[in-house]
Amino acid sequence: MLKAVRRYWAHRAERLLDLPTPDIEEPTFPKLVSQLCTAAQMSETAYLDWADFLRCPNETQHRKVWEYAYIMQAFKETMGSVEGKRGLGFGVGQDRLAESFAALGATVVATDQAPQKAEKSGWVKTGQYASNIEALNRMKICEPALFRQRVEFRVVDMNSVSADLRDFDFVWSACALEHLGSIERGLKFVEESMKRVRPGGVAVHTTEYNLTSNHKTVNNDSTVLFRRRDLEELRGRVGRLGCSMAPLNLHPGTHALDRIVDVPPYKPCPHVRLLMRRYAITSVGFIIRRL
Repeated sequence: MLKAVRRYWAHRAERLLDLPTPDIEEPTFPKLVSQLCTAAQMSETAYLDWADFLRCPNETQHRKVWEYAYIMQAFKETMGSVEGKRGLGFGVGQDRLAESFAALGATVVATDQAPQKAEKSGWVKTGQYASNIEALNRMKICEPALFRQRVEFRVVDMNSVSADLRDFDFVWSACALEHLGSIERGLKFVEESMKRVRPGGVAVHTTEYNLTSNHKTVNNDSTVLFRRRDLEELRGRVGRLGCSMAPLNLHPGTHALDRIVDVPPYKPCPHVRLLMRRYAITSVGFIIRRL
């Protein structure tokens, strides 16, 4: 049965993603904008360099590695360097970004939900929650003594961000805002996160993107799927806050892997597109600067 489902969705994804190609160039890596994860980006030298730095050399064709690399590259392109800068991470789980930024000389406040909520929502069971600050440096990308000097952990509810978290040079989240209960909550979180960024500072976020439809989607659930229309609305909202979102490039890519939709149980790699509910999805990243 599973093989039949895989064949069905591989065919459906190929048909879906072969809809009229947008009249724009495919997104590249580097020279990032607000863009989709595509397979072609995963063979670029800049991307592979980040995969090595993040200690993911054997997982380069995985969208989670793309999210990490996209966030790191976006700050490099917009800020030049994070050395000496202050960063704020939301919903960090056990991602590799806090230790990466610390290794590059930034001081970081890494935040996540309370342990009780993480246990209830299943993040502890699946090994995606850091129960202590040492777990945020599990890959030892940052020398442990420096990590302890440069990284602070705080419990923060992304639906109600503490008012004292402010004046950061950069802010990030990696596939966290889709778990806030609804698309509207995710959009409000991004707006709120921009209030934590100093003028001239930058926020970079990744989330789940619905490739199948710009209308029907998953909303008001534990995991929601953002559409083009939601990102366009977000661009308008942050604009009204005095912020500028990098142009949207939602070209789905033309590589063979961009047409294959993985189904549960998901493969370790390659893993670029996947089936969630009845929608083909991938990762999208966006960059916002506070003017």
